Amino acid sequence: MTKQEAIMALSQSEKIKAGLIWISSVLQMADGLEGLEKRGAEGAAGAFLNMVCHDVELSEKVAPHPGWRDARDAVGRAAAMVSSGVG
Repeated sequence: MTKQEAIMALSQSEKIKAGLIWISSVLQMADGLEGLEKRGAEGAAGAFLNMVCHDVELSEKVAPHPGWRDARDAVGRAAAMVSSGVG
């Protein structure tokens, strides 16, 4: 990995981490909601998670490293859980 790729990987990982923190916060907030409000919060979490998925895919391209595959798999599992309502 080149120095530029390492910097890009760090930048992307921080962006992904921030997105995961937002998602976690929204899902915690959704626990206290009911009905349409809860569905709306879960929908927002799904949208954030979709953005994180795209960021992981971008990271694989701009800073190739085998670890991104693990991140992609974990985010994919989380997306499946959120879309099924287990979030």
